[in-house]
Amino acid sequence: MPHQMKKFLCDEMCLELGRWLRAAGYDTVIIDTPIPDKEIFKKATAENRLLLTRDKDFKKFDPKGKIVIYLRSDALDEWAKQLKEEGINWLFHPFSRCLHCNSLLEKITPPLDLEHIPKHVKKFWSCPLCGGIFWLGSHTERMEDQLKAWQNTFFKD
Repeated sequence: MPHQMKKFLCDEMCLELGRWLRAAGYDTVIIDTPIPDKEIFKKATAENRLLLTRDKDFKKFDPKGKIVIYLRSDALDEWAKQLKEEGINWLFHPFSRCLHCNSLLEKITPPLDLEHIPKHVKKFWSCPLCGGIFWLGSHTERMEDQLKAWQNTFFKD
C-alpha cells in the first residue's frame, strides 16, 4: 500500500466500500455530497488519507498513484480483492468504529432501554460523536463472515 497509510477517503462512488472499511476498523471518511474533485483531493492530502475512487479524473491530480487508488472494477467484491492486493487486512480491527460517523466506539454498560435489544446481549458499545449504540448479534456475524471471506478467499497469507 502506498506510504503504508491506513486512513482512507471514499468518494461518492464508493459509499458502500467506505462502510465496509469502517466495519474492518479503518479510519474512513466518506464523501456523500457533491464536492469538486480538487477539494476532495486536497482533503485526502491534508488528512494523509488514501483516496479510493472510480473517477478517472483524479489521476490528473496524482499521476504516480501515491494518494489515489483507482478502483478498476465496478463491483464491491472486486474492490475488496484489489484492496487486499494493496495490503488491506479485512480483519484489522472489526467493529471498532461507528459505521455512521467513523468515530472510535467506546465500551459501555448496558443501556436501560433494552426493548429492541435481544436479552442475551451483554456487551455494548457507544459512539461518542453520534450517540449510536452497538452490540454483537446475527447482523455482525454476517458482516464478520463477509470480512473473513474477503481476507481469506483472495490470498492465503
